[in-house]
Amino acid sequence: IDILSRYGVTDEAANEASKLRQLSPQDLRIANDTNVYDVPAVNEDPTNPVRYSHTFQSHGATCELQLVTDAMATLEGMSSQHDQTPFDIIFIDADKPRLYEYVDTILTTPNLLRKNGLMIVDNVLWKGLVLEAANTDSTPSEPAPTNDPTSPEMSKEERVRVKKAKRAQKLAKLMHDFNQSVMNDPRITVVTLPLRDGLSILLKK
Repeated sequence: IDILSRYGVTDEAANEASKLRQLSPQDLRIANDTNVYDVPAVNEDPTNPVRYSHTFQSHGATCELQLVTDAMATLEGMSSQHDQTPFDIIFIDADKPRLYEYVDTILTTPNLLRKNGLMIVDNVLWKGLVLEAANTDSTPSEPAPTNDPTSPEMSKEERVRVKKAKRAQKLAKLMHDFNQSVMNDPRITVVTLPLRDGLSILLKK
């Protein structure tokens, strides 16, 4: 929030935000003009789904940061709280196989997202490979030659490259299926922006 308030939605803001990836949770510092807030130490209790939680203020807005072990369980727990105030915006960048489950849970629970609220979903074009997955679904083609990463004839670098390519194709297929699901969901209106890995904005009707 502090970075966006300083730099707006710009490449400079993206560069500043990317620097946060180099910090561990214990080292992370969230600053505004007058205060620096330390994120508390990670909770090591394996039975507690909240690894750490911290509330801070920046430019008049009060925010709570939580690192959790199971985001779906956290959503379901929030939905059972009758005093939960619906969010205006929910950003979703979660495990790809369950991505539509998050959307469905948010939509079926009235106190998670208000009417005309937004869900923003990242990686919906997945390096541009989603288009290839869509074409594969709609156009029959010859089977692509398979490269066995366990083949002794392949170098270590080639095996790593093949494994990465197969994983990327699998994730692209998952994102294609997700895109089809949200497009066919009558409860939402979807706009997809071709920014970086793709960003979809879902409006709850």
